Amino acid sequence: MKVNQNGTQGPDFTEVASTQKVQAEKAKVSPNRLDQTLGEDTATLSSDSASVANLTTQAMQLSDIREDKVAALRQAIQNGDYKIDPAKIADAIIQDSES
Repeated sequence: MKVNQNGTQGPDFTEVASTQKVQAEKAKVSPNRLDQTLGEDTATLSSDSASVANLTTQAMQLSDIREDKVAALRQAIQNGDYKIDPAKIADAIIQDSES
């Protein structure tokens, strides 16, 4: 296969050049808004670092054990009110082993 480098059917760059000219003209109109003129996206994030730090500290101080739930279960077991359903336990074991 032979490539003709001297042919008249080369790529047409006029559309690219005209787009660049339009963007350059827009930039000349409002140089302070160059980012918006060229279609750039902007985002502004703000946060109060003191409240983020405070919430992080509070979360880190929480116990991994929910004492109220443990106490309720302990009381139910002691009273004989805690009923175990062997079928539900077996189903949970099977589902856990399948995943």
